[in-house]
Amino acid sequence: MRPTFSFNPAAIPTIRTRKALLVVDLQNDFLSPDGALTVKEPEGFLKRTLDLVKKFRDSGAGDVVWVRSEFERHRQISPEGDQIVTSNVPPRAQRPGGTRGRQPTSREHDGAVMEADPEAFLSVAGDKSEKTMCVQKGSHGAEFTSNVQEVIEVGRDIVFTKTHYSAFSSAQQDLVQRLRGRFVTELYICGALTNISIYATALEAGRHGYEMTIIEDCCGYRNQLRHFNAVGQLVKLTGCEVMNADTLVEELQPPAPPNATQSHTSGLSPFISNMKLNLAPGGSPETPPETSKDGGPTSSAKTTPPHPDRGASKLVASAPSSPSSHPPIIAADDKVSAPRPLINKNHLGPPFEADTDCSPSEGESPAGPAERLIEARRRGSAHSRSSNTGESQSPKGAPRTPGTPSTKAENPRVKVTARLRLRPSSADTDKKSPPSSTSSSSSREIIKPEIKATSTMSNRDSEYVCSEPLCEGDTTVISNVLSPALAADVFERLLEEVSWAGMSHMGGEVPRRIAVQGTVEKDGTMPVYRHPADESPPLLPFSPTVAKIKDEIEKHLGHPLNHVLVQHYRSGNDYISEHSDKTLDVVKGSYICNISLGAERTMVFRTKRQPKDKITTKDDSDDANTSAAEKAKRQVQRAPLPHNSLCRMGLKTNEKWVHSIRQDKRSDKEKSTSELAYNGQRISLTFRQIGTFIDGAQSRIWGQGATSKTRVNAKPVINGQTPEAVRMLQAFGTENHSSDFDWVANYGAGFDVLHMGVPKRFCSGSNPIANNRVAIALAELGVSCAKGSVEGDVRFEDNDASRVVIDGHGSVLRYLDAVYGAGRRYDQMLPQVVAKRFGLLQRALDMLDLWEEDRENAEKNEGAKSLQRTKKLMSLMVWEEMVFWESKAKEAILEAKNKKEEAAVYICGSTASPADFALWPVLHDMVRVLGDTIFDVIALRGQEKSVYLKEYYLAFKERSGVAKVLGLELK
Repeated sequence: MRPTFSFNPAAIPTIRTRKALLVVDLQNDFLSPDGALTVKEPEGFLKRTLDLVKKFRDSGAGDVVWVRSEFERHRQISPEGDQIVTSNVPPRAQRPGGTRGRQPTSREHDGAVMEADPEAFLSVAGDKSEKTMCVQKGSHGAEFTSNVQEVIEVGRDIVFTKTHYSAFSSAQQDLVQRLRGRFVTELYICGALTNISIYATALEAGRHGYEMTIIEDCCGYRNQLRHFNAVGQLVKLTGCEVMNADTLVEELQPPAPPNATQSHTSGLSPFISNMKLNLAPGGSPETPPETSKDGGPTSSAKTTPPHPDRGASKLVASAPSSPSSHPPIIAADDKVSAPRPLINKNHLGPPFEADTDCSPSEGESPAGPAERLIEARRRGSAHSRSSNTGESQSPKGAPRTPGTPSTKAENPRVKVTARLRLRPSSADTDKKSPPSSTSSSSSREIIKPEIKATSTMSNRDSEYVCSEPLCEGDTTVISNVLSPALAADVFERLLEEVSWAGMSHMGGEVPRRIAVQGTVEKDGTMPVYRHPADESPPLLPFSPTVAKIKDEIEKHLGHPLNHVLVQHYRSGNDYISEHSDKTLDVVKGSYICNISLGAERTMVFRTKRQPKDKITTKDDSDDANTSAAEKAKRQVQRAPLPHNSLCRMGLKTNEKWVHSIRQDKRSDKEKSTSELAYNGQRISLTFRQIGTFIDGAQSRIWGQGATSKTRVNAKPVINGQTPEAVRMLQAFGTENHSSDFDWVANYGAGFDVLHMGVPKRFCSGSNPIANNRVAIALAELGVSCAKGSVEGDVRFEDNDASRVVIDGHGSVLRYLDAVYGAGRRYDQMLPQVVAKRFGLLQRALDMLDLWEEDRENAEKNEGAKSLQRTKKLMSLMVWEEMVFWESKAKEAILEAKNKKEEAAVYICGSTASPADFALWPVLHDMVRVLGDTIFDVIALRGQEKSVYLKEYYLAFKERSGVAKVLGLELK
C-alpha cells in the first residue's frame, strides 16, 4: 500500500545534541582546610578543574553545570535509592549457586554500615552529635569556595542545589528537565568525593541514558582505594569512559579543515608522498645487562645488536616554518636509486607527527595547511578513499583533535629513516616526476612526487623500515620486523593459540583481552611484571608462535626477553589509557618492545606534565619573551603502528613521556585499508626483560623489584590491598606523572606485593582445631590471605581466574598441598610416598573426631590432675592412636638423625606435609586440656614411655609458622 502523501526525508531537520560539564560539590566543607570533610587528593585538582571549566566553556561544546549539596534530612542508602562507596575493597563477584555457612549480610545491614561512615554526609539519623555535620543549609560550609564563585558565570552556567547524594535523584528531576531542554546527551563529570556524590550522580545519570565520561584527575577524594573502587564500579556498571582533563581539552579543539585544493595524487601512501631521500649514517642500540633468575647479572648477553643502518637511506618530511611561509616543495633526489620501493601503502600510514599539546591563545591563527592536511589524512586516510580527482575530504564525525597553533618559532622537522636489509636483485631505478608547488592567499597546494612502482614491489616483505628516533631519541618504529614466513599467518595463529583472559583494574575489567606468557624454569620459577592492576591472568610458558616472535625481536635489541603481555583489541572501541610503563621490575637499560599485528592503530606519545617548580622557574638562557606557560607546553607525537611493526621504546622515553592507544569511533568508510584489515582487530605483544621472580607456588618473591634481591633470602608474597600495596600503588602513580622520576627513592627498597586486588581469603569456622590446622598450613606454605569467618567448617577462597572456593578443612588441606605445596609434584613422587602422605593425612584427620569425645569428658572434670587421672580420661581408641603416632614419630626422628636433619622433624618425610598440619593441632589441644602427661600415659598400658612423639611435638612447636598462628614467642 502506497503512502497517502510523499515527503522528502532530507527535509527533516537535524537536531544537534549538546554536552555538559557537571562540576559537583566544590564547597567549603570539602575544600577548605577546616572543612567537615576536607578533600586533599589529588594534588592541584581544584585548579585543574577550574581551568577545565574555562576551556570547556570557551570551546562552545556545551553547558557548565555547578552542583552543590545541602543537608535537608537523613538520606537512606539503598539499591533502590542513593548509592555510595565506602569500602576499600572492590566488591567480590557473586558466586553462582547456593552457598554454605553464614549467609551474606542483608542489604539493610550494608546500608546501615555505609550510613555510619563519616563520608556519608547526608545520612545523619538519630543523635546528630555522633557525626560532624556537613553542608548545612545557610552555613559557610555549604557555599561554593571563593575561587569557584569567581569562575561561575551567572546567567550562562546552570547552578543546581541537591539534597540527595545524586543530582539526578528520582525525588529531584529539575536538573534532568533542564538538560533535556538544552538537548544534552553527553556528560563530563568531575568534582569532590569520587565515591560519594560523583558516584551517586554518575550511576543515576546512567539510568537516564546519558553518555558519560569521568574526568579522573579532576575528581577529589579522601581515600585513594575508595576512589579506585568507585571509578571501577562506574566503568563496570554504566560503561562510562575515564580520561584526564588534558585529553578532554584536546578533544574539544576544533577539527582541522580540509585542504582547499589538491591538483593530483600518485595513488601512493601519504607517507611516501611527503618524503625525500638522503643518505644517513647508522647506529646500534646499547646492550643492557642481562639478569639471571637468581637476581644477579650474568657475564654477558647472549645476543648482540644487529647493524640495520649500514647502507641505509633517510626519508625526510619537512613541515612549513609558519602558515605565512611558502608551501614546502617535497622533492625526490634523481641521483639516488633504490633497488625497490621502500614503502608499501598497505603497510605504512602517515608520517610521525610532532606538535605541542596546548590550546591556541587569543590572536593565534590555526595550524598551517600542511599540518592540517597531514592531520586530515591521519584521521580519515583519504588517500585510500578519494575519488579519481584526488580531492581530500574531511571525514564527518571523526574525533576532534587540537590544531597546532602557529608561532614565530620554526616548527620541528619530522624525519623518518628507512634502514634496509636488502637482498641482491636487479631492481630498476625509479622514475620520478619533477615536483611543483603553487601558492596563493586563499589556498595552498602540495604536489606529491610521482613514483613508479618497480618489479621489486612484490619483494616488499623482504626488507624492514626503521623510523627516525622519536621522543627522547631512544624510541623507533620498525616495519616488516618479522620474516615473511612467520608474518604470513601469525595473526590467525595467535588468535587460536593464546589462552585469552580478562584483567581486573579498579574493580572493573579492562577494555581488551589479555594473556601473559614468559620463561618458566623447570622448578616453576617465573618472571613477574607488576603494574596497577587488581590482578592479572596467570603467566603461562611461551607458546610456540610467541616464542618464534620473541626470537626474531631479540635480534633488534641486543638483550634477551623473558616476559610478554599479549593484548587483543577486538575493534576500535578497545583502547588503553594514557600511561607510562612501570619499571619496578624492568631490567635497567633494556627496551620495552611492542609488536603490532592486524589492523593499524596509532600510538600517541605525550610529554608528562612538568612539575610546578619547573614551570614557574625561568632559565636565564631562554628568551625573555618566552612565558612559563609556553615552556610548559606538552608535546605530542603520533606513531602509526601498521601490521608487522615493532615499536622499540627506550626507558628514557618512558620516563619523560606517556603513551596510549585511543578509541577510534570513526565509521568504516572513514578508515583506510590498513585500519580495516583483519576486521579491525589488532594483537599487540609487549615484550620486556624482567628482573623480578616468583617461585612456582607464587609464594616467594625476589629480584630487582622485591625487598630481597637474591633467591636465597626470598620473602613471602603479599596479596590484597595492604599498606604495602598502597605504597606500591602510590609509587606507580608517581612514575606515571613525574618526568624526573627517582627510581631508587621510589622503588629501591622493593615491594613483595603480587596481587593488589581481591586477595585469597581464609574464613575460619566454629572449630578452633580445624581453624588452626588450615592457618598453620597457610603460614608454612607462605600463602597470604585476608581473614573472614563462616558458620560450620573452614572455607578457603582462592583468587585465581575461576575464583575457586573450597569448603571443609580436610579438603582445604588437600587443595593447599596440591596447588601451593609439594603435592604439585605428585606425578614425580614414588607411589609409596604418595600413599604414605594420603594415608597419614586421613588418619590425622580422623584423630580429631576421637579426641573431641574425650575432650568433652575431660573438660567436664576440669582436666587432668595426675597421670592416673589422665589415664582414666583418655579412651582406649585415643590411646591406640597415641601409640601409632609414637611409632611414626620414632621413624621420622631416626630418619632425620641419619640424614643429620635433627632440627627439622616432620611426621611424613623431609618437609612439612598436610599430615603435620592435621596432627599437631590435635596434640596441642590435648596438652592444653590434659597437660604434657599425655606423652607418659602410654607407658601405663604396657608400652614404653613416649619419647619421640613428645620430641616431635616440641620441635614442631618452635616453627615460626606455628608460633605466628598461636601467638607464641620464639625462644
